[in-house]
Amino acid sequence: KDKLHLFSGMLICGCCGNRMTRKTVTYKGNKYFYYYCPTGKKNGCKGANMVKENDLIECVTESIKSHITNVASLRDILSGIDSAAINTQKCRSIKVQLEELQKQLKKKADYKAKLYENFVSGILDKDDYKVLKNAYTSDEQKLNDTITKLESELDECVNNTSKKALWTEHFQRYENIAEIDRNTVVQLIVSIKIFDKTHLQITFNYEDEYAQALSVLEDMTEAV
Repeated sequence: KDKLHLFSGMLICGCCGNRMTRKTVTYKGNKYFYYYCPTGKKNGCKGANMVKENDLIECVTESIKSHITNVASLRDILSGIDSAAINTQKCRSIKVQLEELQKQLKKKADYKAKLYENFVSGILDKDDYKVLKNAYTSDEQKLNDTITKLESELDECVNNTSKKALWTEHFQRYENIAEIDRNTVVQLIVSIKIFDKTHLQITFNYEDEYAQALSVLEDMTEAV
């Protein structure tokens, strides 16, 4: 029963972004399972036709195995590098990101100040001023939220209290996987975006940590 509902709630149409639906087709007494976008071409979706569940299982299984291999290789490489050096490089990378975000935040503040000047001088009417001000305020809030998050990560990094490297162990538990079940899919995958029968994009859990580990490794390689 688990295999029949492996991807429930995880498949997204790469065309319209809608959740894909599972469909049973009976042919000569045999049941076949497919996924399709319910939005349909009549409603503007130009997404793929029905995707056979068995083909999808095979493709996702191979993608999971490949990703686990990549994570394991990354873990082995990083484990062979001095942890203090990795931590120093990570702190440096976060500081660079913070500096860039602070610059963007200052630009938004300058834009808002100029916006008010244009409103007072009559270049902008009241409605346009409100719309633009709200947009800049929203951008500022998003930047501040990101800055707060990065500052917290920097504090962990400086004090070497971060436990995020443990994310690799989450994938390590599935290194010898032969086939997937519902639990495996839920534990490892956030979503699967399907563009056509041969093109899909899987977003794995810990995607940010994976990208950050690659970034740290790349920075350290360039520094050598």
